Amino acid sequence: MKKIITTSFVLASILYASPFSDNVQYLNQKIDLLQKEVKILKKQNEKIKELEAKINALTKNAKKSKPTAVNTKNNNNSLKKEIDSLKAQVNDNADYIEEVDDNVGNLTAKVLKNSKVGFTRLKFDNTLHNFFYRTADGKNHNNKNVDTLNLKMDLEAIISPKLTFRGQLAMYKYWSQSTPYPYASYDNMQGRVPSNSGIYVTRAYIDWKAIDGKIPTTLTIGRQPSSSGPSWQYSNNGVRYGTYDALVFDGNADGVVATMNLDKVTPLKNSAFRLAYGKGFQNSNIKAENGLTDTPVYGMFLESQIPAVNNSFMQMYYATARNINTNTASIGNIDWFGGMFELNNISNFDFFAHFSVSKARPNGNIGEIDSQHHTAGLLTNTKGDVETKTGNAYWLGARYTFKSKAKLGLEYSHGSKNWINMTQGSDNILNPRSVRGNVWDIYGIYPIDNTIGVNAFVKLGATLIDYKYTNSGTPFGKPQKISSDMQNADKTIDKLNDYYLDFQVNY
Repeated sequence: MKKIITTSFVLASILYASPFSDNVQYLNQKIDLLQKEVKILKKQNEKIKELEAKINALTKNAKKSKPTAVNTKNNNNSLKKEIDSLKAQVNDNADYIEEVDDNVGNLTAKVLKNSKVGFTRLKFDNTLHNFFYRTADGKNHNNKNVDTLNLKMDLEAIISPKLTFRGQLAMYKYWSQSTPYPYASYDNMQGRVPSNSGIYVTRAYIDWKAIDGKIPTTLTIGRQPSSSGPSWQYSNNGVRYGTYDALVFDGNADGVVATMNLDKVTPLKNSAFRLAYGKGFQNSNIKAENGLTDTPVYGMFLESQIPAVNNSFMQMYYATARNINTNTASIGNIDWFGGMFELNNISNFDFFAHFSVSKARPNGNIGEIDSQHHTAGLLTNTKGDVETKTGNAYWLGARYTFKSKAKLGLEYSHGSKNWINMTQGSDNILNPRSVRGNVWDIYGIYPIDNTIGVNAFVKLGATLIDYKYTNSGTPFGKPQKISSDMQNADKTIDKLNDYYLDFQVNY
């Protein structure tokens, strides 16, 4: 009894002294431990019953067969000693078993009572950009001292042991400007690209632990954790924050994802298989008379630790988006497949590499893409063109951590002529992973606060982009090689450099 009272007192103290997310995690771990302890103690009781049954059987045999009575008696004595020992242990814990059962229920109730929707993370990010760029006609331009403010607030509530809610509110804007970005109303970009000072819901989903057993399965339903995935975290001095490869997927997405934990059925550690379904566009016109169809998105993802390599992560995937739409027509499908890996803390170095292939399959249609009635198809401008357009991209990076916890990183990515991805909702205003060309990013990170639970730092860096083809990041129209004699050469960016200073606080 004393043990239970002490445990409850300590847990209560932690509950009211610690941050919300730490309380919940600690209490859930404690509940799991207590439940395991109950199982062990109950197994001891089962063992005693088995031994008592053996004694009864041996006693009956002893009465029937006198020659073996001595051996039976010795066996009985040995078994009785074992039973007495176990009974003594169980007697000492008899009250404890009952109290532990009660305590599990009390702790669960306490978790639920204290897990009302609360903020679990704050991200404050203020960045000063200095843009220098050259257009295809050879002229140099600049736009210095461009400031952005990016605010994100995470929410969480444990509704029951099987149901957890998580959400995120976000605001992203330029200083002293609250004019909506022309495409900010697009669902995947809300709160992810600089626009007005409005607060947007960028995540809102329920994790439902739907199936237990050898392959525990969780359903994630709602506005998904589909942004800032691996390996976004290195240059942002954080941890993996999204689910999917950031070379291909970055932005808001609504859907349902089934995650099957494979740790118990494969030798792979931290392994999971995911089946995803969502919509890139939904025709909300009641009569559906606007000529558009829904854009369903399907995906399969396998991830785990790399075999025999500690502090590692890998992910492989196949995904497809059907019925890509312009403003007036459905123009075709896009498929992606690829993989990535991360290696962490190898002699203070972190490494990562991504590779992906995109296949755009136009259906021959073209449609209007803007209010000026310009038309295009899927990576084509020609009506009737149904030729598959294959693109690819890769993204490599390395980062070194000094004893002072300062970091120095270098990243490089390349996208081919027909490369197309789903990163239009990237919160990097240059959307570098979509570039049809070459991107270098070098940065230094210096921590400014060592308080436990605080990640505050200053980052100084440069992003250098060399565009090789037009229309990076959009599926509309045929990519054109950038040259000085192209049409609109004076309006087409050939090279762009961003020298930036970032002040960021995560808590």
